[in-house]
Amino acid sequence: MAAKEIQKIPINYNYFLSGVIYRKIGIGDEDLASELHKSRSFKFFTFSRILAEERRIEGDTMLIKNARFLLSSPREEIVKAFIEGILSEPAVKVASARFEVMSVEVKKKPALSSPQAFKTLSPIVVRTVREQFGKMRTWELYPKDGDFYTHLKANLLKKYEAFYGKEAEDLFEIIKIYAVKPVRIDLKGIKHRASLMHFCVEASRELLNFAYDAGLGEKNAMGFGMVETAPHAANK
Repeated sequence: MAAKEIQKIPINYNYFLSGVIYRKIGIGDEDLASELHKSRSFKFFTFSRILAEERRIEGDTMLIKNARFLLSSPREEIVKAFIEGILSEPAVKVASARFEVMSVEVKKKPALSSPQAFKTLSPIVVRTVREQFGKMRTWELYPKDGDFYTHLKANLLKKYEAFYGKEAEDLFEIIKIYAVKPVRIDLKGIKHRASLMHFCVEASRELLNFAYDAGLGEKNAMGFGMVETAPHAANK
């Protein structure tokens, strides 16, 4: 996404970027976009944070120029519709900032093998339900919470079963954490606890590939849980 001048966008831009993606999918395939909007289940796509050539934070805004982001999905029709939408209408509006899409690249999927090291391209959200003051409430977990890994795996298995209509081999374990950065992302006034991570996972090939395509954790279609392959590293 290019612009002649530096553009200003909200630092919490996930909602706006998600809207861009839905609009472009709608241009490419209106029925598919309608299906995704109406679905109360998993959307089966995720996207990265905005990666910019020039980037500066000023209060609750971010100044960027010549930016890009990545989209991933195990559903080929989602990626196809998005690309068709971008090519048909290359102008992109994120909040009040306008960009022009200069190029679209389809990246070749890397060969994944266990144990596999990943880095997050967008932070991971993992949630559970806990009792507080006599009421059950949704609670978002960080990797320091023991339940984080249990719920991360359970969510991935549930997504896999919903997508393929069958159970996956029950092997997905994060065996090393190289780095964690907790973040808070505001979505329409609600702040979500999430984690940027560099980690190593031991998993079945089917779950490795599905996690790479669909994303890890929850709220993937709002820009959470996208990963890329990364080098193994010594624990710090």
